[in-house]
Amino acid sequence: MKNQNRFPEEKLFVNISPAYMRDHMEEEEMDPYTIRLVKELDIDPSKIVIEIVEEHFDGSIESLRPLISRYKEEGFLVAIDDLGSRSSNLDRIGIFHPDILKVDLQMLRHSVTSRNFQEILFTISRLSESLGCSLLFEGIENETELFQSLTYSARFLQGFYFAEALPNMVGQEGLKLRLSAVHEHFLNHKQNQLVRRIQLEKELEEKLDLSEILVNKEEELCSIQIGNPGLLSDFVFRIYVTNLIGSQVSPNYMKIKDLSVDVDHSFVGRNWSWRPYFLEQLYKSMKNTQAKWIISNPYYDLNYETLLVTYSKKFRTKTYYS
Repeated sequence: MKNQNRFPEEKLFVNISPAYMRDHMEEEEMDPYTIRLVKELDIDPSKIVIEIVEEHFDGSIESLRPLISRYKEEGFLVAIDDLGSRSSNLDRIGIFHPDILKVDLQMLRHSVTSRNFQEILFTISRLSESLGCSLLFEGIENETELFQSLTYSARFLQGFYFAEALPNMVGQEGLKLRLSAVHEHFLNHKQNQLVRRIQLEKELEEKLDLSEILVNKEEELCSIQIGNPGLLSDFVFRIYVTNLIGSQVSPNYMKIKDLSVDVDHSFVGRNWSWRPYFLEQLYKSMKNTQAKWIISNPYYDLNYETLLVTYSKKFRTKTYYS
């Protein structure tokens, strides 16, 4: 740590196993050696990250809470190692409330091609944000992995892409210039993605409007007429109507083609308010009363095993359909 003043932003990660922590608590009453050494060397503890390594632990994780709290009281940071690698460490996140979550390298690499892993990392990103934790992605070796890390709000990055392991600290200026160029490239890439997404959403909204979808109220239920079904055949999976409490009040209109539509009455009466998109769509429509269409985030339909988004629109009849 002799370079702590020269490199004020750097952190030193110290790997400590849960078993070692437990043994210390059972055998010693004094502070851990790490705390005592940092005090002896007059090192700023906020530069030290106690990294709880991912390993099988046959004791109670809860029993380690006092020691973790002691580290935090002294100003140390705490990290959970290799999130998602072997045993589940969600309980460790809840008990220790770490400052840093270190994401497993293989999970990051799988996310390059697997939507399942992309969604897992997106969830981890949201979790870390809501808990006030920072994400650290390790093992970055190329620009694709770097972009993936930035996509999921990485605050700390580690890997041979930046520098090989060396006995001395690498100069910061060269890294700053390199990362600045990469970050600009990343932002341009994401902005282009947003532009394409907005264009696609507008095109789909125009087709929905031009298709002349008409909702007819028939006592407690509704029926749907589609003036130009051919406009919907290449992207609409189903159309239906619900009321404001989520109960479906129309059949499903599916397999929409130029001259035919399949009508499935089996879903009438089902309630969709428990689906994650329903209340979010309702909230958006109530907040933005001028919006013609409200669009959900992508979600996976378990019945038909396909990825969907929901376009919804509120009608004067106080029904809500998608």
